[in-house]
Amino acid sequence: MSLAKVHGGQGGFLAGYAYLFLTQAVSRLLPFIVNAMVARRLTPEEFGVPTVHFQLLSTIILTSREGFRRALMRDTKATEDSSQEAASWLVVPLGALLSAGGAATGFF
Repeated sequence: MSLAKVHGGQGGFLAGYAYLFLTQAVSRLLPFIVNAMVARRLTPEEFGVPTVHFQLLSTIILTSREGFRRALMRDTKATEDSSQEAASWLVVPLGALLSAGGAATGFF
């Protein structure tokens, strides 16, 4: 069986490409439009400080998660019942803790 028959041929590829393109466009345009509307209604002080805090917080979260992911991927002595799965579950409570701590620090 050929790959074109399995995935719907050229039409399936084009439909998938169009779907991915539209989802990317909407996911980029919608926050831009909402941010533009919010920025027009708020003063620079009201808009600027939370925006800077949010960017710093999201950068910190991104860098901490990325290092954690890379460490998990490099685990060469992983077995089925290894600590890798247990360590991956730490992301949820640690992320919640860091988010709550960052929010409390930034807003209070």
